[in-house]
Formats: sequence, C-alpha cells, structure tokens
Amino acid sequence: MSSILILSGSPRKNGNTDSLVASFSRGALSTGNTVEIIRVSDLDIAPCSGCGACEDLGNHICVIHDEMDIIYKAMMCHDVLVIASPLYFYSISAQMKTVVDRFHTPLRERFSVRQIALIAVGAAVRKGMFEGLLAQYKLIISYFHLLDLGTILIQNAKSKDDVSAEAREEAFRLGASVK
Repeated sequence: MSSILILSGSPRKNGNTDSLVASFSRGALSTGNTVEIIRVSDLDIAPCSGCGACEDLGNHICVIHDEMDIIYKAMMCHDVLVIASPLYFYSISAQMKTVVDRFHTPLRERFSVRQIALIAVGAAVRKGMFEGLLAQYKLIISYFHLLDLGTILIQNAKSKDDVSAEAREEAFRLGASVK
C-alpha cells in the first residue's frame, strides 16, 4: 500500500476542490492506503526569493523558515503526491504555485515521492483550458522522474457544489487505484 500526500491548493474551504480531494481520499483509504491532506492556503508560506542559498550552503536548507517546512517533511515521508487545485487563469492557484516553486531545492533529493496525480477544477467550459496546467504537470513529472497516476480535470464548476457525482466517483476510482 502507498502513503499519499494530498496538497489542496484551494483557498476556499469545502469547495469543489475539497470535494474531489475527499472523494479521492475515500477511494485511497478503501484500498488500505494512508492519506495526509494539507491545505496549503492554511499555511504561511513565502514565495521563493531566488537567492540561491539552498544551492550554495552545504546543508541545502532553504533560508526561508516558514511553514513550507511542514510540506518538506511530508514530501520525505510519502511516496505518492496529489496536487489538487482550482484552475486560476489556466494554471494552479497562487497558493499552490508558491509551494511548487519551493520544490526546486536540493532538499528534493530527500523527497520519497515517486508517483503523482493531478486534480484540477475550473469554472469555465473552454477548449484547451487545462493545456497550460498540463504542460507544467508534465514538466514536474519529467523533472522529478515521477510515475503519473492520472489526472482529473473538471470544467463548469463555478459555484460551490458544482462538482458532479460522476466527477466525485472518478476521483474515488483514481484514489482506489493507487497501490
């Protein structure tokens, strides 16, 4: 069984992203996996300053001491990462982007994550609306040499509770497929 870390990037609690995260989590737990959910918007995380200290210092520790340390520790304990985010102007939320930017640290050599999945929810219905996000996701997979477990990309979820039962079932199935 796997140890799964879900990073939920929605600043809106109990919204559409959280609904899909809950469904994914139930599916994963149903097959004996363990799940930790971190709502990144609940943490105080500064953006990367590009100072290079993590590369230059021998200990490879980020000089920004904030709650990103919680996520770094979790990335060292789990073998599956799920990035869940609303689609904000064709990409992940600012809160999630701040976290993803901070993954580019020498600490990444100590991350135990080997597999990844993506859950994204957008309000619009537009052809190609997930293309930018998927390009970034594929680059993350390539850079970290991760196995892609799959994506759930939901359109037309403007208001709270707009995620369909079918979408929640899709998230449950993806969670249950993690081994």
